[in-house]
Amino acid sequence: MSCLDFNNYRGLRETRIFRGVSIEEMSKLADITIEDIIHYESNPENIPLNIAKKISKALRVSIDHIDFVNVG
Repeated sequence: MSCLDFNNYRGLRETRIFRGVSIEEMSKLADITIEDIIHYESNPENIPLNIAKKISKALRVSIDHIDFVNVG
């Protein structure tokens, strides 16, 4: 099995897993409910910019490294 290449894992769920962060940890770090995280991972459309920033900070990656669709 080959190593994970971060450039190939840009979706929200994939980025969270790649960074080794559980949903529970991300909920605490980003101050977002677990239900909202599950929703955003399944439906990345229209994530508010302030939430996208919280998520990228919690995952310790640039907001550009996560494929948020229609962030705004």
